[in-house]
Parts: sequence; structure tokens; C-alpha cells
Amino acid sequence: MISKLLVILCCIGLGACRGASESETEVLLECRSPNGKAVAIFYREFGGGAAGWQYEIVTVHQPDDHIPSKVLKLKSGYEVTLRWIDSKRLEIGYPDSARVDHWQNWFGRMGDGKVELLRLASKHGMFVDEKSGCKK
Repeated sequence: MISKLLVILCCIGLGACRGASESETEVLLECRSPNGKAVAIFYREFGGGAAGWQYEIVTVHQPDDHIPSKVLKLKSGYEVTLRWIDSKRLEIGYPDSARVDHWQNWFGRMGDGKVELLRLASKHGMFVDEKSGCKK
């Protein structure tokens, strides 16, 4: 009887661990470059259930890239603005209260695209004056 109970408890424990390690993504914003060849995507990646985790991420996809360029990874950066200055320059605005865990100032296979970051005034991870979206 005790051995059956232990087996059941182990199965429940393993199932809970497996569920906690799975992650999900939700796309929040997509902005195409002026020439339409690249797209900047802002999404959140999360998992772990009630005691879970979440990151907000911006990637840039170009048609000839096999792997998109991850240009920004935030914690508590729930709002982001994306603005293409031209087809090779992307400006990203993010709440100044967010924690930046990763940033690179280039994208593309040859690193020919440039990324500029703007820290914008925020309150509790939300912009004070700005709204999330694609800027022109």
C-alpha cells in the first residue's frame, strides 16, 4: 500500500515539474519596416504556473535570416514602442522601470541593421505619456 502511494506521489511530482518547465509565447506587437522586408516583433515568453516567470522580448526577422535576431530582453517591460527610422534602423522605447537583461545594437546576418534604445518615463512598468505600438 505504501509503495503504491509513493509511486502515485512521484508521478504527480514529475508531472508538476514537467508542466513548470514548459513555456508559452504571446505576440503583443508586430511592426514592418518601411520597405516591408523586415518585421520587429514584441512578445512575451512565460511559464512555470503560479510561481512562474515572464520576459518581454523584441526580435527582428528578415527574409534571409535563418534565426531571428533577439535584440532586447526585458523583465517588467510590459509596454514597448517600435519605430522604424528607415529600413535598417529600429528605435525601441521601453519603460525606464524595466530591467534590461539583454540588448544588442544590431540585427541581420551581416549586422547591417542598427537598434537604438530609448528609456521612457514609466510608472509601475507602464508608460506615463507613451502607448505601446508601432510609431511612424
